[in-house]
Amino acid sequence: MNINEHPYIDKNKYILYHLEDLKITKTQTLICLLINFYDEIKKELSYEDIAKKLSIDVGKVDECIDELIEMGYLKITVNGHISYDLSGIFENTKPKQESNTFKEILGDFENVFNRVLNTTELTILSELIDTYPKDKIIYALKEAEVYQKGTPNIFYVRSVLENDQKS
Repeated sequence: MNINEHPYIDKNKYILYHLEDLKITKTQTLICLLINFYDEIKKELSYEDIAKKLSIDVGKVDECIDELIEMGYLKITVNGHISYDLSGIFENTKPKQESNTFKEILGDFENVFNRVLNTTELTILSELIDTYPKDKIIYALKEAEVYQKGTPNIFYVRSVLENDQKS
C-alpha cells in the first residue's frame, strides 16, 4: 500500500520531513502544502487562489506547477474544476514521465494567448481534448491566432472545431 493511501498519515508533515529528498523549491513546497490542505478540506483551489495566498503572480504558479508535473510529483485533471493529485510525492520511486497531451496543448494555448488560462478556459480545453484529436485542436488554435489578430480566445477555437466536425 502506498503511503498516500494511509488515512492516518499527515501528508504535510511528510512533505516537510522529506524536503531534502524531494529537491523542490520553497515556492513549490508551499504550493504542495496548499494543494494538500485544500484537498483535505475538500475545497477547490485555482491557480489564482494559489497566487493570492502566496502573494506571487499566476505565471509563477504555472511555472512551479509545470515543474512539479515534470518531476512526477503532481498530476492535474480538469473536469469542471481543477483536480490535483500529489501521490507522486509519496511514492518510493520517482514516477516515469508520461506523455501528457493536456500539458502539451496547454503550453501551446498559453503561448498563443500570451497568458495563463483561467479556470473556465481550462475546463473548455479539457473538454476539447476529450472530444477532438490533438492535431485538430492545434489547427483550430492556429486559425484563431490568425483570424483574431492578437486576441484569440477559447470560444473561437471551440467553434472552429465544432464547425469542422459538422462539415
